[in-house]
Amino acid sequence: MIICIGEILLDIYGESKNSSLVMNGKLGGAPFNVAANIALNGGSSSFYGVVGNDFFGDYIALEASKYHIKNLKIERSDEGNTTLAYVSNQKGERSFGFVRNPGADYFFGEDFPFEIKSGDIVHFGSLMLGKKKGRVAFNRLYKLVKKEKALTSFDANLRLDIFSSKSEARDIYLKILPLFDIVKLSEDELSFLAKTQKIENFMKSHLKKDVILFVTKGSSGSLCYHKNRSYEATCLPLSMVDSTGAGDAFYARVLLELDNRPHKNNFDDINFSSLLTNANKEGAENTQFFGALKEVE
Repeated sequence: MIICIGEILLDIYGESKNSSLVMNGKLGGAPFNVAANIALNGGSSSFYGVVGNDFFGDYIALEASKYHIKNLKIERSDEGNTTLAYVSNQKGERSFGFVRNPGADYFFGEDFPFEIKSGDIVHFGSLMLGKKKGRVAFNRLYKLVKKEKALTSFDANLRLDIFSSKSEARDIYLKILPLFDIVKLSEDELSFLAKTQKIENFMKSHLKKDVILFVTKGSSGSLCYHKNRSYEATCLPLSMVDSTGAGDAFYARVLLELDNRPHKNNFDDINFSSLLTNANKEGAENTQFFGALKEVE
């Protein structure tokens, strides 16, 4: 089982049309995208997130239910509004600006809604780290997860504008990265965090021993590092429509294959080169439509 915790939100796309600004909302939020893609690929996933008691929250709850995630828990909060992400899409490459002051995405309840078993993979989203209350929630949730001896996963999805400064963002990330068994970073995120350190030295200094580290390189493919070995795979040469959610589709395939490992106590029998090829394919195919997720009925 793969349990995903974190933000679920609306990605808002805007365009000027007939002297008006036309807005289009798409379901999103990195950890939810991962859970949804796992379900779409026949895997067993759970998702736990929070939205506001508002129209956007109503819409999200309805749309999220269509993805047939095995265990779906979307709490409603009166302490914050549903988080919105405004997407700027330039030639397929996107940037985000968030409306969350406060956003409901980090107002988690005290009780964890799902059973966690030893060997499960629990994947954490990163948006909650941008607020002090969110970091408190993260620490509480992480302790609950580790108490059950689950494996932990983290995708950096670094959004500098949700932090007070670049140095604060870097300090927070370097503090929590050693907590995780599986980590995904983009090439740019790795450069920001490691600075001039070589990848091997960065892993020894800032990541858990025997961590599985995935590094995405966009259209150039991806890398994996595990137990002093490295693996690499190239990507399908497809014309991109929208890159939103491509990394989440990539990582959903990664976690799905890791969850299906032959021996639950280790990853020794995983063919990481094949895994990267499959994950790259998922990520590339996700760039062929607008929005982070395939629309389902």
